This record gives sequence, structure tokens and C-alpha cells, in this order.
Amino acid sequence: MVYVRKRPHLHMFLQKMAEMFEVVIFTASQSVYADQLLDILDPEKKLFSRRYFRESCVFTNTSYTKDLTVVGVDLAKVVIIDNTPQVNC
Repeated sequence: MVYVRKRPHLHMFLQKMAEMFEVVIFTASQSVYADQLLDILDPEKKLFSRRYFRESCVFTNTSYTKDLTVVGVDLAKVVIIDNTPQVNC
């Protein structure tokens, strides 16, 4: 079971972002967990164009590094928002 507490107006924010940008999710979480959470946030699968999970990361030493080349876009046009202070991209 996955539980999510959504901030007020989150869905409206995500809808606006999806209208203006391609919203791609890339998390170091395992897909078995993250897919369930993203399905709660985007049940119709219209907000997030693509989803990448731990399986798309590279394990180095003691952490997972997000390999942004799998996204296949010009990285100069990418904005990264991450809640992990030790994020590696």
C-alpha cells in the first residue's frame, strides 16, 4: 500500500506544468513503489509523459546516479527538481 498526502492545489499545478512543459519523472525509487505513487498523482497518465526509476540509474559506490542520457533530450533545456540533498546526476 502506498499513501500520499497532497499539498493544496497540487493537481492544478501539475496540470499547468503539463500544458507548458514535458514533465518527466526520474526517481531513484524502485518502480514497484514509485509507479503506485505516480498513479495516485496522475491516474489518467496525462501529466507525466515518461517515468524513469531506479532501474534506469547507475549504482556507483554506495549510491544511485541518475543517468539523464536515457531521457534523450537536450540537457540544456532540462530543469531538475530533487528532494535528495545528495542527488547525483
